[in-house]
Amino acid sequence: MNRKIEDLTFPKGQTKLTEAQREKLFDLIVILSKNPAYQIAISGHADAGEADSCSAGRLRSVVNELTKRGNISATRIVEVDESKFKPVSTTNRDKNRRVSFSLTTTSKQDVVRQFNVAKANTLTLEEGYFQKGDNKFIDGITWKTGKQTLEKSGRFVVIDVTNVDMARTKTLGEARGQVINDYQQYLEKNWVESLRKQFPVQVNENELKKLK
Repeated sequence: MNRKIEDLTFPKGQTKLTEAQREKLFDLIVILSKNPAYQIAISGHADAGEADSCSAGRLRSVVNELTKRGNISATRIVEVDESKFKPVSTTNRDKNRRVSFSLTTTSKQDVVRQFNVAKANTLTLEEGYFQKGDNKFIDGITWKTGKQTLEKSGRFVVIDVTNVDMARTKTLGEARGQVINDYQQYLEKNWVESLRKQFPVQVNENELKKLK
């Protein structure tokens, strides 16, 4: 997933951050802090009428703000000094004096969240180890590796099968949930039986008849 962030523009020749720019970067710091899987590419730009050092100076100011004030790890940041080679306008040079941003992530859950911003449940994702009866969509496909597409109730379902196991006995780790559930039921059954032996139930027929 690639997510675009609004550019930060600078007056001619300026490389230091203003308070207004720091406030905008604080919003970016919050996004990065809340989404540890995000990586960010930061590009410094200069206009043709500026010194070559302006793009690098702007880039360094922004990176320092993120790493020092925001405590964002430098390993999550890709720095690119574009110098004067990527202007975005020939009529409004203010737009060329900028720092641009691009967020990327390999987290599937982050992708799901972005798809669902405008409308909930536009995209759902489920991963795991499934057996027959666990998932109605998986039950409806041919059990083989590869991607398969279904359409159910107006929605498209893409299933990517990475492995199909032969029939076998489950490992303890795979069966742990069922084992715990069965054991709890066993304990509860024995407990109820012991209570019945210890405190036998007697029905008073005369009192019961009064209720009818």
